[in-house]
Amino acid sequence: MAIVPACPTSTGCQWPQLIQLINNIISFLLFNVSVPLATISFIWAGFLYMSSAGDTGKIAAAHEIFRKVIIGMVIAFAAWLLVHFIVTTLGATTSVGI
Repeated sequence: MAIVPACPTSTGCQWPQLIQLINNIISFLLFNVSVPLATISFIWAGFLYMSSAGDTGKIAAAHEIFRKVIIGMVIAFAAWLLVHFIVTTLGATTSVGI
């Protein structure tokens, strides 16, 4: 999926293409950037948890990372859902490049 939508050659870029561009950027940042970062964070927290050897400080740090990543992803997906609803209401196409 291209981030920049194709504009009609007869009229040029209009409001729907701008809305589609915003939708594409937000979808790209959420699905192509934040999901891999969350995965890496989960892997790091799991590594901390598995290598803690009973150290309560490392276990607490791993739990804190897990908690923050989950909260962050819930907020990110809720924001995407809200923006997606608004953008769709304004007339953009509903293609998501997952």
